[in-house]
Amino acid sequence: MLQEMEKRIVLETSMRASSPEEAMILNERYMRSKQLLEKLRKTQAKGRVIVRINNPENLADTADDIVLEDGDSIDVPQQPSVVSVLGEVYDSSSILYEEGKQAFYYIEKVGGLNKQADRGSVYVLRGDGSVLSSDRYNVFNTEMLRGDTIIVPQKFEIAYNWGKGFMDTLDVIIKFATAYALVLAVTK
Repeated sequence: MLQEMEKRIVLETSMRASSPEEAMILNERYMRSKQLLEKLRKTQAKGRVIVRINNPENLADTADDIVLEDGDSIDVPQQPSVVSVLGEVYDSSSILYEEGKQAFYYIEKVGGLNKQADRGSVYVLRGDGSVLSSDRYNVFNTEMLRGDTIIVPQKFEIAYNWGKGFMDTLDVIIKFATAYALVLAVTK
C-alpha cells in the first residue's frame, strides 16, 4: 500500500501548476500525503497467518490444523472492544464496538469522509488479519466485528489543464500549417 501511495504522490507532484493557486493546492496535497505516508511507515507491519480456531479439540486433520515451524509462535490477543477508523476522515480514532453496526455507522461517528477520501477504495482490515476490499464488497454496509479497522485511503486526482492543452494543440496545428504552406510555396 505504501509503495502504491508513493507512486501516486510522485505522479501528482510531477504535474506543473498553471497558476499560483493550483501550485498552492498541489503543494498542500503533497504535504498531507507525505504526512500520511510518514504515519503509515511508523506503523509496524506484522507477518500473520490467518487461522480460525473455534474448537481446538476438533482441529486434527482439518484445513486449520497447521504445523508450527521453528521460530513460529501463536499469539491469542484479548477480545478487542473497539472498531478503529483510519485515514481520510475528520477524526481518525477508535469507537466502542456495538453489535450489528455497519462500517458506515463507525465512519459517521468520526465525522464522515473528508474531501480527500477515496470513497471507492475504502477497505476493512478484520481483526483476524483478513481484508474486505471495495472491489469485492459493499464495505460501507459490512457488519463490523470486534477489533476491525476501517481504512479510508486518500484520493489522488490528476488535474488536467484543458486550456493549456487546447493552446498547445492549437500551437502545433498552426506550426504544421505554416510549415505546409512554406513547402507548397517553395515547390511551386
